[in-house]
Amino acid sequence: PVGVHGAFYLFRRDLWQPLPADTINDDVILPMAIVAGGARAIYDRAMVATEEEPTAAAQDFRRRVRIASGNVQQALRLWRLADPRRPGLAFVFLSGKGLRALVPFFLVIALATNGLLAIAGLRFYQGMLIAQLAFYALAGVALLIPERMPRAARYAAYFVAGHAAGLVGAVRQLSGRDTGRWGRAGESGLDGHDEDFTHPLVRIGKRAFDLFFGACALVVLALVFVPVALAIKLTSRGPIFYRQIRVGQATPTCTHLFYLFKFRTMTVDAEARTGAVWATANDPRVTPIGRFMRKTRIDELPQAINVLKGEMSIVGPRPERPVFFQKLETEIPFYVERTFGLKPGITGLAQVNQGYD
Repeated sequence: PVGVHGAFYLFRRDLWQPLPADTINDDVILPMAIVAGGARAIYDRAMVATEEEPTAAAQDFRRRVRIASGNVQQALRLWRLADPRRPGLAFVFLSGKGLRALVPFFLVIALATNGLLAIAGLRFYQGMLIAQLAFYALAGVALLIPERMPRAARYAAYFVAGHAAGLVGAVRQLSGRDTGRWGRAGESGLDGHDEDFTHPLVRIGKRAFDLFFGACALVVLALVFVPVALAIKLTSRGPIFYRQIRVGQATPTCTHLFYLFKFRTMTVDAEARTGAVWATANDPRVTPIGRFMRKTRIDELPQAINVLKGEMSIVGPRPERPVFFQKLETEIPFYVERTFGLKPGITGLAQVNQGYD
């Protein structure tokens, strides 16, 4: 195979070579540099990975520019794959990876030559030029209002946008403007405030909703505070409130951590012997009054403070502890992607459907 896309490989140790620091398309260059040296690759079709992370149009274009720059880079660095002594591999490489880097230039050349021949008065090329310009105009309109255009127009827009990004990326690579330096996600051009996936009106409306109901919850907290505080202090030793670090909103530049407030429902040494574990049904660490508060959700009322501070929302994904975050990321497909950009909430699907953790 040519490409071996993905990020799961098994290499023979003696064939491994470190990648140059400026490598862009590492998933191709890493295995195919070994193949170019004469080794054979085996592609397991049963291993399939899918990418479903939503991206905004501008972010998708930047990603295509980066990949296109990498296509030119890999075509230059993997030239040994075009060795005529391995004709099958050479044909696949030149007609696939090699041609992909050249197609954007061919399209520009085709438009320019058709224009020159049309100016010369050749009717066939005048017709070809009109057809080309009409195609690009249709694609441009489809890029601006894709939801109103037929599928054929959207395909044209996808074709043009892809090759436009390919041309920009190729020029950047050939001019030496792309070093291919790897960096943190926050360096990708997003500043943490460009949350394209949330409309500003939605963001403002949700914050207004949070402030109103957070204030209502704070009033309820004030009304029940004295009896709840007395019940906690009289039935177990320890503080009235429980404060714990939780994972907050994730942005392109950082993931926020915050202290979540609750009425204490467990003994003060609850994790002394067990370590960090999720609560279970009939958990012996829960105090009698704590069991009642958990059942009625009274223990959640202090989180109104977190909502008013902007650390949480009324509705949102469950705020998890950092120690459990990696486990959830491993076991739940696209857990990080589905919660990205969202503030954790007092209530939500997890709290309603799964009960208390």
